Amino acid sequence: MTSTDYTLHDAAPAAPAAGSQAPASFDTDPADQPKPVKSLWRRMANPFYIFTAGPWIAFAVLVAQGIVASLVSGLTASLIGLLVLPFLAIGFGFYERWRLAKTGHGVIANGHVDYPNASFWEGVLFRLKEIATWREVGSLALTTLWGWIAGAVLFLQIMALGSAGALAYYLGNGNRLYLDWQHLSLYSQGELDYYINQGFLPSAGQMVEVTSQ
Repeated sequence: MTSTDYTLHDAAPAAPAAGSQAPASFDTDPADQPKPVKSLWRRMANPFYIFTAGPWIAFAVLVAQGIVASLVSGLTASLIGLLVLPFLAIGFGFYERWRLAKTGHGVIANGHVDYPNASFWEGVLFRLKEIATWREVGSLALTTLWGWIAGAVLFLQIMALGSAGALAYYLGNGNRLYLDWQHLSLYSQGELDYYINQGFLPSAGQMVEVTSQ
């Protein structure tokens, strides 16, 4: 496919309006056509995609979700936190609309009705009766859930990368490691000798030496 090929996810040029004398898109010079928008999958196929703004914006959003999840979880541990949660969700709705606009999803209208002449408590009761408020509470709850999942995945990734780096460094210095494949445990040479002498491990059979090759 060439750079001008369209997919189902690409934005094709708009057709001329009815009664217009403008030629159809296939009658015009290709150089004058608007540049097609690549789909996400086509962008990710580019090996330099990691150096563009897209993945880092997504990473920042995941970090923000983790922060929101931590704050909401701590807040809902108290009764006062549960009472103010709907109003925090309203503030979260402003953030979500701003985020969607900045990430190219267009401007999302505010679902709340203006109620400027109400007293403080009248405004509080009015907001609690709005469907938009509880829709934002649901959005905040889902964001909290995804934030915890994203945080757990990020933690596991960091642990895996750190463990792999430490293992490569340890083996690269000429040390030996042995894998107990029955119990999925790693032992250094000293630990292995100690456990064998104590009778906790057999001297042969289930141990495999881990090498750096």
